[in-house]
Amino acid sequence: SLHDALPISWNIAFSGNKQEFFNVIEGLVRLHDKHSGAVIEVCAGDAGIIPPGFEGIFEVVQAVKNIM
Repeated sequence: SLHDALPISWNIAFSGNKQEFFNVIEGLVRLHDKHSGAVIEVCAGDAGIIPPGFEGIFEVVQAVKNIM
C-alpha cells in the first residue's frame, strides 16, 4: 500500500521473524543501525529491506511517499 510521511524519526526493533520491504517513490529515508552504527540511505527510485532482528532508528529526512 502507498504511504506518505513527513520528516520524523522513531526507534524500531524487529523480531527475528519479521522483515519489511519498501520502495521509496519520493523523498529520502535513513536507517540507523543501533549495533553497527551503519547508516543506510534510501531515496526516490530505490528500495530497501529492514531485516529480521534489526534495531535502530527509521528517519524520514525528506517528505516521503513509499510502497510497503
